Amino acid sequence: MRLHGLLFLFLIFGFAPFFLSAQTNPKQATATLSGTLTDPSGAVVAGARVTATQAGSIVAATTAMSGADGKFALTLAPGNYRARAVPED
Repeated sequence: MRLHGLLFLFLIFGFAPFFLSAQTNPKQATATLSGTLTDPSGAVVAGARVTATQAGSIVAATTAMSGADGKFALTLAPGNYRARAVPED
């Protein structure tokens, strides 16, 4: 259980570099949040649930699972979000 707690904290505060890029579209603007999840030792974390929640909301805007290589991508409307990654048991 302690390892999961440490892994969770690392995923929240030590998030591997990620990119938030706005893509302009005359109909609807979107942004992509993507990156690679790693644990404190640098090993990739496969199968973790990554959730983005818009600031001021308690409802998840979108959720994705990290792949075998630890990579994930979320498509969001532009705004401020809190990202959370939780390893699946």
